[in-house]
Amino acid sequence: MLAHQSLADRADIAEVRPFGPETPVGILRNLRFVQEDPPEVYSLSTDDPRQRPPSVLRWQLHRPLAIAVFGIINILLGALVAEATSRMTRPVQWNARLTIGVAGAIAFYTLLEMGSPIRAFLRGEPMGSGVVSAWLPLALPLAGALFLWYLVRRRVR
Repeated sequence: MLAHQSLADRADIAEVRPFGPETPVGILRNLRFVQEDPPEVYSLSTDDPRQRPPSVLRWQLHRPLAIAVFGIINILLGALVAEATSRMTRPVQWNARLTIGVAGAIAFYTLLEMGSPIRAFLRGEPMGSGVVSAWLPLALPLAGALFLWYLVRRRVR
């Protein structure tokens, strides 16, 4: 929003930002435009958003939602890790919790960036679904949550 407001005084704002600020509404407008009137050549150039690939725009729309869901899953993981490490000594407990939390976050964000359709576009490869690229990295924290839930449940019995 700040970047868009800084350009608001320009006479050519309609050319520079034809879909408004890079918010979900602006990205959705851009996606609809590209779907209705596909350009001859797709580009990631910031000069002309009318040429952005649809899968990249979908990824940009879904990525913040996937990150928010990851935050919620991380809360669940934290509770499960706390329960799983409750019988450990305090230093070991602290290190285990920190390691699981940091390693899980690094793995999630690494998978999120590796699955980005931008990388495939820059390499000239066919791009996959932007929606799948945004949501697939959640499989890792979900698998970790299921595994920890299994360990905690098994210990309770």
